[in-house]
Amino acid sequence: EPRRGALVVGVMNDGPAAEAGLQPGDLVLSVAGERIDSSRELLTRIASREPGSRVTVSGERDGERFQRQLTVSERPSASELQQQRR
Repeated sequence: EPRRGALVVGVMNDGPAAEAGLQPGDLVLSVAGERIDSSRELLTRIASREPGSRVTVSGERDGERFQRQLTVSERPSASELQQQRR
């Protein structure tokens, strides 16, 4: 069976993922208890929530499971994303 989840490849400086403690290389497995099977699904699940709302993100880092609380914000523009990646 193929690996499930969405691999975090970049995190915006001071963005919601960074504030929640997510790091490049993390594998996000679920959002609000709902399984994630792709990066597109992860973005869709987060984008469907109201800015300012909080959601539990579960995943795996270096073989260890974790849960983080993420505060949803508006998605930045493509140019903002390019400037802020770390």
